[in-house]
Amino acid sequence: MSYVPYEQLVAPARRKPQIWRLVVGLVLCTVLYLFGIIALGEAISFLLKIPAWSFEMLLSTGNPTATLVMLFSFVMMALPPMLIVRWLHKRPGLTLVGDLRLTVRYFFRVTFALILLQIVLEILPPYDPFEVVANLSFRHWMALLPLSVLGIVIQTSAEEILFRGYIQSQLAARFNSRIIWMGVPSFLFALGHFDTATLGDNAIWATLWAGMFGLMAADLTARSGNLGAAIGFHFTNNAYAMLIVGFPDQLGGLALYHLPYSASDIEAASPLIMLDFGFLIVAWLAARIAIRR
Repeated sequence: MSYVPYEQLVAPARRKPQIWRLVVGLVLCTVLYLFGIIALGEAISFLLKIPAWSFEMLLSTGNPTATLVMLFSFVMMALPPMLIVRWLHKRPGLTLVGDLRLTVRYFFRVTFALILLQIVLEILPPYDPFEVVANLSFRHWMALLPLSVLGIVIQTSAEEILFRGYIQSQLAARFNSRIIWMGVPSFLFALGHFDTATLGDNAIWATLWAGMFGLMAADLTARSGNLGAAIGFHFTNNAYAMLIVGFPDQLGGLALYHLPYSASDIEAASPLIMLDFGFLIVAWLAARIAIRR
């Protein structure tokens, strides 16, 4: 497959492809996102009748409520670019996503393929390579599952709309070089995952992983001509870590099991890091097969 289908996403961006518009748009996205998060926090604090500092402490505990609030807060990342492109780039917000029918089709194709891949890998040896501890009872986990899945869909869709939908398509409308329109969004995506406070010395590995993921998501977007494949790819990668086996931190509140160490423990996490890189490559290849026309 070539990148010919990508023209479906790039064509609307050619109306106003100037770089200054993209820079202004990103600044506005950042400002609106920050204000949106603050407003959301204040609203929840008001409804719960608790002070803002108490709500912030609640979010840092990593319980299911905190994780759900964090996931649903990504609505504040998805809305600004969809609103800004209408004003600044003279294009409808949904052009960041692509044809909705194909987007949904490719999302389910990739999601189904990668869930099947994960099941196969779980069946194959080695068995139980990592010791895990229970986090939620199965009944509690199942009760939360619909909201958990919806939250992860919102979170992954928001990131794909911003990085692959907005930044990548606007750069592709201005530059022919794939190094630019695939590399710049992936670099920014990776930079956003550099978190030494949570990951410690593992932050560099998480950043490299995110950069590699960004390039693969960029490839899937260009091959399919919509965000469906990239969102499915993103969703299945995040769903396992957030719903099945996760770290005992803010992102692990909805996981059925926890690993017995934190994400910053470089010695304990090293084997898992290597497996994550390997799985990412296999998952990307499986996703490419899933979207073949």
